[in-house]
Amino acid sequence: MKSKNLNLLYIESVINKIEIKKYLLIMILGSISIFFTYNGKFDFFSTMILSLSSNLFVLFTLSIIIFNAIELVKKFEQNYLLISRFKNLKEFYKYVIINILIANSYLLFISIFFLISVVSFSCNGNFLLPSRIQYNIPFLITFIYFFLKFIILMLTLSILGAFIYILTNVFGVSIYFILIIISIYSVEYVDGFIRKSIIDFPINFINYLNIEEYITFFHDVLAFSLYIAILFLIIYIIIKFLRKKRKDLNL
Repeated sequence: MKSKNLNLLYIESVINKIEIKKYLLIMILGSISIFFTYNGKFDFFSTMILSLSSNLFVLFTLSIIIFNAIELVKKFEQNYLLISRFKNLKEFYKYVIINILIANSYLLFISIFFLISVVSFSCNGNFLLPSRIQYNIPFLITFIYFFLKFIILMLTLSILGAFIYILTNVFGVSIYFILIIISIYSVEYVDGFIRKSIIDFPINFINYLNIEEYITFFHDVLAFSLYIAILFLIIYIIIKFLRKKRKDLNL
């Protein structure tokens, strides 16, 4: 069976067989916390940005998709019939990444759907676009850009978590989660600070989920692109190491 067909089969498997109830419960709790935090204080779009960047929601969402990615890895590595279909570890890990993206995108959209529902009730019918303009760009474009950053960052961090698990098992993932929690709750936002050069670009992932001020929109996009590239470089290095050291999968 070709890898493409395997992916198509797994999409259906994710939707039908994933243990969705425990994830939904956590998502609902996260969304309810947003309701009590921002109820009636802001318009819909501002509340969405504040919600997606809130510490509790980020921690809930990131925990869900990282745990899900690890569960997928466990299932794949225990399925020797599936493993035997691949020529080498490179193909196998490519398959792992694709299916983590599929499964976690599905979970993210469920999470965001719940969030939109809660925010729609909490904004008291205020769906007007804010007048605030950043980088001389309409707010709607800024909102879409922020939304894409959230999705891309969450998915990338979940893939990294999965490969840290493959490399180091539970110990490495525990350290990874501790670093995530420290990163989320140690960030300090300096009002009025403008990032003007590459040395000002943040190293803490949570900064990219805040409305940071860069000297231009290009610097904003460049900073985020470099950060994602660094994360994928780390993933690539881990995969290169695994391909040389792992002998248990017989690939």
